[in-house]
Amino acid sequence: MATSLWNPFFTFLTGIVSALVPIIGHHLGQNREEKVASDFYQFIYLSLGLSLLLFGLVF
Repeated sequence: MATSLWNPFFTFLTGIVSALVPIIGHHLGQNREEKVASDFYQFIYLSLGLSLLLFGLVF
């Protein structure tokens, strides 16, 4: 039963995390290094917020 609770949340958060790589690659490909840091920090805030929210829903 525990696996059936965690798998959807883990899959959702893994999808969010894997979306960062092409975004950063796009910025680096267009020589916009200044945008990498802001997107990275937004990603960190988003992933921490969603993790805490989902953790609170499960427990």
